Amino acid sequence: MTKFLFQWSYGIVLWEIFSGGKTPYPDVPSAHFISYLREGHRMSRPNRCPIRLYNDVVKQCWQKDPTKRPSFKEIL
Repeated sequence: MTKFLFQWSYGIVLWEIFSGGKTPYPDVPSAHFISYLREGHRMSRPNRCPIRLYNDVVKQCWQKDPTKRPSFKEIL
C-alpha cells in the first residue's frame, strides 16, 4: 500500500457522501474492476456534489498516475 492510495480512498469517501451513501461502481463486476480503472473509467459527479469540489478534489484524487494525486496538505 502506498501513501497515494489514501488520496484515492478520500475521493471515494467524498463520492459516497455526496451520492447519499450509494455503493461505488455498482455495475462493475469485481473480476473486471482493475481493468475498468486502468482503462481510465471513473465515476461521474453525484448530483449533490459541487462541480468545483468534484473537478478540483475528487477527480484529482483519482488520477491514474498516483504521483499526480494531490497531497492532503494540498487538499485541505
